[in-house]
Parts: sequence; structure tokens; C-alpha cells
Amino acid sequence: MAFLVEQKVGKSIYVYRSVGYWDKQKGQARHRRICIGKKDPETGKIISSKAFRPARGCKDFGNFHFLSNIAEQTGLLTVLQETFPDNWPEILTCAFYEISERKPLYLCAPWSQSTITPENIVLSSPRISELLQNLGERDKDRFAFFKAWAKKRAEQECIAFDITSISSYSKLNKFLEYGYNRDGEDLPQINMAMLFGENSLLPVFYSIVQGSIRDMTTVGNMIKYAKELEIGKVRFVMDKGFYSEANLKEMAENHLKYAIAVPFTTSLAKTQADI
Repeated sequence: MAFLVEQKVGKSIYVYRSVGYWDKQKGQARHRRICIGKKDPETGKIISSKAFRPARGCKDFGNFHFLSNIAEQTGLLTVLQETFPDNWPEILTCAFYEISERKPLYLCAPWSQSTITPENIVLSSPRISELLQNLGERDKDRFAFFKAWAKKRAEQECIAFDITSISSYSKLNKFLEYGYNRDGEDLPQINMAMLFGENSLLPVFYSIVQGSIRDMTTVGNMIKYAKELEIGKVRFVMDKGFYSEANLKEMAENHLKYAIAVPFTTSLAKTQADI
């Protein structure tokens, strides 16, 4: 079943065709919105999205052409279409906007009106909030994307591991906790562990960890994630915060390559270096 939905963005009213479909994974009926144009303020008729142009008379094409070619050449486009068949144009539009403008997502609407986007998507702030909430609830779909994307990248390069901390003033994020702060900031933080392509530096997988958890305890989890992602080549690059006998033993048992800094407080460092 299909019906039309109107949505006001700024002074314009956009018209979407909402098409019903059955989501096999969710086991429920869902709807997919397709922008078909906007209403003429005088006649009330729908101006086709193909015919619509912003006031300046044309849409920007350069960024879309450049970024869509990258998405296609890296295999990202194919993976997104396979794992998020109903939302891939919106996800790419958000990504293209962030890369192009580096501004908050709620400002995406005017940009997407004046720029060519995947499937001519125009994203309003409410629609972006709805999209992010939807994606946040789809754990299985997100992991399916990571698994397919990791396989694609691992076929072309080795996958490396690192972790970073992000400090924040937020009072609402449950992951924010006080711990060892690399930047010396007196703020709670989130730890983000990440796998990425060694040559391309493209992110492959990430995991959010509470800020109070020490680096050395995250290695075991990332080894398990790498197995679930079916990544054959993982090289762990770690500073001395990761050093522990347990971690070295676990990486040896799993036949993993790694580079790790050894603290001078250990007997190994004292016997191997003059200090």
C-alpha cells in the first residue's frame, strides 16, 4: 500500500510517497519514503523532484560525483545496499553532508536541497532524528554491515587495531566515566576501540567502552570481535597501557601479530635496556 506524506522544511512543503513493505528480519510491516517533489505555493500542485531546482537555478554536483565514486570503488555502496536496503540513500546522504560541510546533522536540510544526493533524498531534522533512532535499535543489521564491510576490506589489506578516548561535558551519556585521560583533561570520557584498514585507513569496526575501563582489558574483547567478523589478518598496534602478560598470552594463543610498547617498570624492559 502506498500513500502521500507532506513534510514542511523551512518555507517549502515536500511530498513523499510512502510505500509499505514487509520486513522479514523485523517480522513487521514498515514504510519506505521516496521524495517525489514539493508543492507549488500558489497552485498547490506537486513540482517533480527531477524538475525542481533551488533558487539559484542549479544543484551542486561535484561533491556527490566525487564521494559516490569513492563509495562505489571501495565497495561501501554495495555493502550498504545489501545490509540497509531501505535506508542506504539516507545513510550516504548524511555521510556526504558531514564530509562536505562538517556541520551538525540538523542543518542537512538546506544542503540536501541545493546538492545532488543519493536518490535525490532531502533530509529534514526530524527525519534525521527518526533515522538515527531507527539505526540505533537495529543491532543485528549494524553488525551485519560491519561483517560484510570487514570482509570486503580484509580481502584488500591488513586490518589494524587502536583505541582512543573522547572527553565530554555531557550529563546524559551512560558510557561517560572518569578514567585515565590521555589529554590530561579533568572530564569523564568514552573509550572507542577501532579496527581499520592499515593502508587505506578506512574504519572497519568500532566498539564503545565505558571510560573507566583500562585499555589492557579491551584487547580480549576486540580479539573476540575479530573472530565474529571473520577477519583473518589483524595486527594489534598498542601503547604501554595495553601491556599485560594476559594480553600477550591471549594474542600468542590466537596467532596474532602485534606491536606493543613495554613499560620500563617491567622486568622485561629492565633486563633488555640500559636505563
